[in-house]
Amino acid sequence: MLTKLAPHERPAWRAETETGDQLDASKLGGTPIAGAPIETVGLRMLVQLRGEDLPEELGFPGDHIVQLFWSRAHYGSMTRGPAGGDLAMACFPRPSTIEARDAKELPARRLGRFERFDDRPRWADLQNLGVRLNAKEMRIAQEERPEDRLKLGGWPDWIQHADWPGDEWRLLLQLHGELAGVDFGDTGLGYLLWRPGSTDLAFGWSST
Repeated sequence: MLTKLAPHERPAWRAETETGDQLDASKLGGTPIAGAPIETVGLRMLVQLRGEDLPEELGFPGDHIVQLFWSRAHYGSMTRGPAGGDLAMACFPRPSTIEARDAKELPARRLGRFERFDDRPRWADLQNLGVRLNAKEMRIAQEERPEDRLKLGGWPDWIQHADWPGDEWRLLLQLHGELAGVDFGDTGLGYLLWRPGSTDLAFGWSST
């Protein structure tokens, strides 16, 4: 274990999924809850997160819902970094009446069974944090890299360079596109980011 990484650990949660849709649930794909103040014509829902479903320690507001939509027609040109182009997303208060929004569906997988662990940053984030490593420590840091699976919180397992919108931002959800029936490229990962204390969101993806 590399002690230089310990001060920069962040809580994270491995998320299990199960096939099947439920309108009022945290999930990948499926039918979205109506209420998000965004235009989604021609888009499909990739992610829906209900704050009340998420671990309290994550700090996400329990009375809000996040939805992320994207165009299935633009796998290869999806915007990296802050949302734009073929993306639409919003964080909004939970509607008093749960109704379905009209949208074509991606296969639905409900999220649940969160398992907490401590996640450590990858070398790109260590550089930004000002952590200096020698060659031996760098090899250890590569072995103790962030988990590359579906998870809430923690540190992104950046495949390319660190791509934060700003210093205050945190990882909300990391996912493999194949879980939701989309394509992030060869071994690609998607990163849903948020700025604590606000409803600001950003989404990016990278691949080898």
